[in-house]
Amino acid sequence: MEVDIYIVSFSAHRDFLNKYLRMMQTKSKKILIVHSWESPYSIVREGFDYHNSEEKFFHWSVSYYKSSFFHIPYGHYKKKAKNQKEKHTDLNKMFSQKKNAALVIISNCFCTNSIRLEYIKNLEKYITIDKFGGCYKNKIGTKQRIEKLSKYKFYLSFENTQCQEYITEKYWDTVQYGTIPIVMGYGKKLNDLIPDSYINVFDFPNPKSLAEYLIFLSKNETAYSKYHKWRKYYSAHNYRADACKFLSKITKLMQNPISEDLTVHLLQDKSICLSLEDQKNLILKN
Repeated sequence: MEVDIYIVSFSAHRDFLNKYLRMMQTKSKKILIVHSWESPYSIVREGFDYHNSEEKFFHWSVSYYKSSFFHIPYGHYKKKAKNQKEKHTDLNKMFSQKKNAALVIISNCFCTNSIRLEYIKNLEKYITIDKFGGCYKNKIGTKQRIEKLSKYKFYLSFENTQCQEYITEKYWDTVQYGTIPIVMGYGKKLNDLIPDSYINVFDFPNPKSLAEYLIFLSKNETAYSKYHKWRKYYSAHNYRADACKFLSKITKLMQNPISEDLTVHLLQDKSICLSLEDQKNLILKN
């Protein structure tokens, strides 16, 4: 049977090439849609093999990059309708009932381009951090994770790498459950976040200065509430892919001369990530 389009996850890409290329009945180039929600460092680790694929396929990407032919981010926000703006958010209750501590949940402990574990180790010298996840031998399920997210004033929404546009559920889930996310966001990485909804580690020279600011917010309801004012005007949502729109986009693309989605090269481009050395120089100063 002749197939025009293949869809694979990046983690299955090399396996797909090894097993199925020999079954292709024609020498004409086909379309390969590659789906990835991971950073370039994860892409390389999992074995995305563009070099052995480029002569056989036109590549299209499904990813969080806005330049992808199929843009599917982890989350998004939108303005509330006028009749929604009046819905009251009890900021006083949020402030008084949440724990004066930071929460972190991490299970990926082997990131070669992240200082998040080192940063947390330094930060907890100055502020209480409740730690969960495989990295701390304290795993919890999804239900427990959601319950805990809503009980703390702060959540350390540290991604496993510092790469452009790579913002995951660590941020989007946090804002939806009423907690202030503390992000490691550099450059264009912040462009898609809700304004004034987060605290950025890169605004502080070291963990001690961040801890001092968090302690200040924990004791100052007015200052703390500023990070929740956006809730009056915006709502945050996890992104849900629409299969009908996906197929419609494929149909539209097929009506034009077939071209390569250049975003596929970003899937393994480490140059769009902040180096380990630069991270340390920027946020782990003495």
